[in-house]
Amino acid sequence: MIESQLEPAGSGMHEPFIRQAITGDYYKNDALSPGHLFPVRFAADRQTAKSAFTLTNSIPQKNSLSTGTWIKKEGDMKDMMDNHCRYQKNKATYVLTGAVPGPDKLNKRVNIPSYKWMAFCCLGRLGKSSFSGADWAKNNRDNNLDTRPKSLQELETLLSNEWGKQVNLFYNNCV
Repeated sequence: MIESQLEPAGSGMHEPFIRQAITGDYYKNDALSPGHLFPVRFAADRQTAKSAFTLTNSIPQKNSLSTGTWIKKEGDMKDMMDNHCRYQKNKATYVLTGAVPGPDKLNKRVNIPSYKWMAFCCLGRLGKSSFSGADWAKNNRDNNLDTRPKSLQELETLLSNEWGKQVNLFYNNCV
């Protein structure tokens, strides 16, 4: 699906789209496929899962990442959220996903990110404790051998170094 509100008024929604990737951008490219930013398996309900199937929720992702390491990383994050947040009373879980822009473009128009990342913050209500987790992987042909989940602080350090300014993903560092 595409996001019609991103295209200029009067465009008639005919290809080529100007402000978003389309499935045609991935034709004839055996190394890249659209990789979900917000994982479908994180969805709390059917409507949320359905909304994940837009190209604006996707990045050009190396096939080796989408079929290997990233699946494990998503599973580890989901397990941590399920064990520490999802079924706990009086807790709210917030998930952020993103990508660090890279130097290359797909079809000279769609940025191919250098990293893909995700983080969650499970905040307790009424003064209860909180829990967070994060992970990332380089968007390359490597096997991304470091598959251990990382801390929110480790991800914020990576993003701060990449973007050259302090990054805080969650209010009060999820404390």
